[in-house]
Parts: sequence; C-alpha cells; structure tokens
Amino acid sequence: MPTYDYQCKNCGLRFESFLSISEYEKPQECPSCNTLSERWIPESVSSVFNVDVQSIAPQNTGISELDLHIDRVIGAHAQKGWENIKRRVADKRALLNNTPDSDPYAIVRNRDGSYRLMPTEEKEKHTQAQNVNKKVMKTIKQKKTIE
Repeated sequence: MPTYDYQCKNCGLRFESFLSISEYEKPQECPSCNTLSERWIPESVSSVFNVDVQSIAPQNTGISELDLHIDRVIGAHAQKGWENIKRRVADKRALLNNTPDSDPYAIVRNRDGSYRLMPTEEKEKHTQAQNVNKKVMKTIKQKKTIE
C-alpha cells in the first residue's frame, strides 16, 4: 500500500498513513490530537537523476515513493539484525561474567536461542571433530590441485 503524507491544521504535526489508492483523499486522524487532517501535497518538487554512477549507489527507480519504501524496509531489516547481534553479545557476556575463568570458545547456542558453556568432555570432542574436519578439508584441497 502507498504511503501518503498528511498535516494537521490544529497542531501542525505532519504524519504518514498507509492507505489504498481509493482512500487517499479521505481525511486521516492526527495521531497527536485526533483531529481529521487533509492530505499534504508539497508546493514544489525537484529531483536529480545521476546517470554517471561510479560506485554502489542507493536504489533509484525514478518513483520516489517506491524508493523510500524500499529504503525503509532495508533500514528496518538492518536495525532488527543489529538489535539481535547486540542481544546475543550481551547474553554471551552475561554468561561469561557469571562464570569467571571460563573459556569464551566453549560457548554454544541452545535450540531455544540461549547460551551455555560446554562441559570439558564435550569441548574435547568438539576440538577433535574440528581437527578431523581440517585434515579432511586439506586432503580435498590437495586432490583438487592434483586433478
């Protein structure tokens, strides 16, 4: 659904509403003072289209509403991703702070998303499995170079 801009004549707040194309002319309720507000249309519009792109540039379809929507979706996704990363790092730090002298390489993620420290026996098995994997990968790489 498209995004339309509205401006409240009572409190001056400019806000957006997601509406179907058939409903864009209907006044919308201001989120600040609940007054019905008319659609805001800019008095002047200017644009620049850069054809000479030398590097990675933001998306430009030529339709500003579409570009803005795509940018918002990408931004919201990135924000959620960073929030998840920060939460996981905080969870790992809390686990290490609660168990002093623990090995940070012994942290494993449980199925429910929480973290725990591997017991010594499990960590030894894990290290053995990593060593076997390294040897197998080295052998595969050598066989590829021979062929």
